[in-house]
Amino acid sequence: MYTLQQHLKYNLWATEILAGMLSNLTEEQWSKELVSSFSTIKTTVYHIWDAQTIWLHRIKGGEVSVWPSTEFTGTKEECIKGLVQSAQNLVDFFADKDNTFLEQKLHYKNMKMIQYTTPIEEIMFHTVNHATHHRGQIFTMLRQVGVTQLENTDLITYVRSLQ
Repeated sequence: MYTLQQHLKYNLWATEILAGMLSNLTEEQWSKELVSSFSTIKTTVYHIWDAQTIWLHRIKGGEVSVWPSTEFTGTKEECIKGLVQSAQNLVDFFADKDNTFLEQKLHYKNMKMIQYTTPIEEIMFHTVNHATHHRGQIFTMLRQVGVTQLENTDLITYVRSLQ
């Protein structure tokens, strides 16, 4: 049976592949204005990093009122490293969590300060799905800035790699 822990490892695997492609970008490609949910590859990466960081922070009992990336002033390389680390942090935190923990309902406020209650496992499946969605956007953006060598990050490719 495919578990949340395996899904988080998939997310890390796909994030590491993306990081490899992003590390080869020029600053111009990284920051080029494009038509997508976010205007640049850089801001799309920030968004994935923010979401992974925020959800883990909330699950650990913290509250969030600002996007973590608003305070980030580092380099492209540091950003990519932070993105990968946020995916690794999810794998590490959930490595030993059992179903009792995963079924717990988390009470939290979103960035608009609206209160919600959601089981932790559903939040984490959402977090990976969210990252997958935006990775797909980044792949399209990479094509727009001239990158032609794109690696496959499909879930089935990951699952097959384990066999």
